[in-house]
Amino acid sequence: MNRKLLTAMLALCAALCLLPALALADGAADVAIDSTNFPDANFLAYVGSFDTDNDKLLSPAELTKVKEMNLRNKSIGDLTGIEHFTALTKLNCHWNQLTSLDVSQNTALQVLNCNNNQLTSLVLGGNTALTKLLCANNQLTALDVSKNTALEELDCGDNQLTSLDVSANTALKQLYCMNNPLTALDVSVNTALTDLNCINTQRASLDVSKNTALTSLLAIIAVGDLLRAAVHRQNSTGDRSAAPVVCSFNVKSAARSQLGKVDRVIIVFFDENFLHVEVYVVYNAIKFKP
Repeated sequence: MNRKLLTAMLALCAALCLLPALALADGAADVAIDSTNFPDANFLAYVGSFDTDNDKLLSPAELTKVKEMNLRNKSIGDLTGIEHFTALTKLNCHWNQLTSLDVSQNTALQVLNCNNNQLTSLVLGGNTALTKLLCANNQLTALDVSKNTALEELDCGDNQLTSLDVSANTALKQLYCMNNPLTALDVSVNTALTDLNCINTQRASLDVSKNTALTSLLAIIAVGDLLRAAVHRQNSTGDRSAAPVVCSFNVKSAARSQLGKVDRVIIVFFDENFLHVEVYVVYNAIKFKP
């Protein structure tokens, strides 16, 4: 037999032998749309809409086409299976019954809204592209955002957080952590912050002297505690000076006239027993309410 013909036949036989293995490998990448992969019945029904060829499987091509999910108020208690959607950039799953959520495999995720669930666990380890995280109105006792260095907006209000470390989140512009039992809050490295709301926490003090970009600060500080704020004075034309004025005063001894010297601390509310003071910083108006 011709040597070239023999070589060609052997090559063809080898290729035919490999076909079953290749088919198996290709099939292994598909995700069956069943209760094993998606145990929550409502989530299972939702992901079925991505099965464009109706074969009860999600192929790699079908999975990568899914960039956004809107699961608002769909009575979902378990998002197991979300890890298969690795191209997902936006996930809205607020107003459900989730008790835990792990999106660490969704590495392309940029926006996550899981407000108004029953979360006691939220895993965000691999989400380095995340820029917006809304996880308010849950039951979180801990929140690790140390790997989410691109984060610009964080709303974790109305949880049970006793501590919050945002030292790795230097891009943070908006931080809402109100209504948590926080005993301390350090935002000294978050110099890009423009909005900070930390009312109804248990901090002993608040230092925003390095947060010169702040345009809105809402905080309740116990009487006798120290508030340090870097604020800008405004001239008669309405322009702010380039250099901030760092002011430091004891809330208990700060009379309204004393606060009035600081142009940018503009709203002060004392309760009827003078137990708390609420300081609201907005840069474009001066108002006082006794």
